[in-house]
Amino acid sequence: MSSLPVPAPEPPREPEPEAANRDRPPAPPLTLMDRQSYSMLSLVDLSRKLWSTQDVHEAAESLLLNLMGQVGTARAALWLSSDDTQPVLIRCHGMEAALARALGAACWNELSVRFRGGGTPIAPTEIEGGAGQSTRSLARQARVAMFAPLRAEDQPMGLVGLGFPVGRDRYAPAQLEVIEASLAVAGLAMRSARMHGLAMENGRRLQRSNEALQDLDRMKSEFLEHVNHELRTPLAVTLGCLQCLGDPVVTEADRGTLVETATRSTEDMVRLVERVLTLSESSGQSIVVQACEADLRVFMQEYSKERRPGVSAGLRNLVYESDDALRPVCIDPTRLRQVLDELIDNAIKFSAPGTRILLHVCDREEGGAAGARISVRDEGVGIPEERLPDLFQSFHQIDGSRTRRAGGLGIGLAVARQLTEAMGGRIAVERGAPSGMVFAVWVPAA
Repeated sequence: MSSLPVPAPEPPREPEPEAANRDRPPAPPLTLMDRQSYSMLSLVDLSRKLWSTQDVHEAAESLLLNLMGQVGTARAALWLSSDDTQPVLIRCHGMEAALARALGAACWNELSVRFRGGGTPIAPTEIEGGAGQSTRSLARQARVAMFAPLRAEDQPMGLVGLGFPVGRDRYAPAQLEVIEASLAVAGLAMRSARMHGLAMENGRRLQRSNEALQDLDRMKSEFLEHVNHELRTPLAVTLGCLQCLGDPVVTEADRGTLVETATRSTEDMVRLVERVLTLSESSGQSIVVQACEADLRVFMQEYSKERRPGVSAGLRNLVYESDDALRPVCIDPTRLRQVLDELIDNAIKFSAPGTRILLHVCDREEGGAAGARISVRDEGVGIPEERLPDLFQSFHQIDGSRTRRAGGLGIGLAVARQLTEAMGGRIAVERGAPSGMVFAVWVPAA
């Protein structure tokens, strides 16, 4: 009797992922050496990021994200000191910006004094004085568990606020050491970033001043070249006539001729001076531009990169945004840079540290013509609607006291308008929402 074939045994199946995870023994907890190694690698990574950036805001972002990952918290904020009496909120995570600003203002006076000669991180409950109660209340709302000083060579620069570690109600001694070590590196790097930004801004202004001086020197040479002959001829004739009038042998008839000739030469000089004055008065209407086709995307990226460190050094954040598609435009790069410098400098003058200046570029058609729109938006105090038409008038100050505090003669925006129109473009201004101003420059497409 034949037997039935016996099927071959099936190979063992791989366990399902969930089953495999259940059967796998739990990973051993990190040893002290593992934690120290991880902290050291994180500190090295933070150092590289901090010293590779030249922007205070980018450095603050790297610092906070690194700290949040190392100590395991979902909340962090960083304030830096400024020339004003109140601290400037640079970055915050896990809390509303308005709440973070109020918290920094409440604790700044006491903590800036307390951390001036050194000091270790403290809890909000340790803050005393007149602002202690409000600080503790705001810290509870923001869930901030600790304040730590940011210093550079024992010079206070700012504060860092951190929330509670996940699953814990306090920081371990090892975590406090990590925080202090990270902030020691960050303080030096951020001071270096601010100094570098200020140096770059001073260098940019010096370069622009040198370019202006070169233009003035060129115009002076051209002026002397064209006017030299016109001035010397009537002056020589007048001088000769006057010298002859002093000679006693000259007859009365000849004296009359000499006086008439000297008078005519003097009138020639008067007409020449009048033409020079007319040229000076109309110089703003006869600006020479050298417009050419340009890639606006490349130009704006280079310009924002050039201006960002200097703006950031003043604790204002310059943000650049652009559309994906930007058509080529017809501009004079040197003149457009002058226009944008005027608008950015104006935004800096009238907006406080801790605010944002937005530089935005997009394609835009105006009056049936294709072109691009470059806007500069600030978060300053703004200008009344009825005063907007006067902004581009020469030597016109919208608010005398405020303009005098900010500096300037009131000609920057007038120059920007003249330069923009000389390139075939237009400039406009409107109030921002909810605050500030928006200056927009439209340039034609190539």
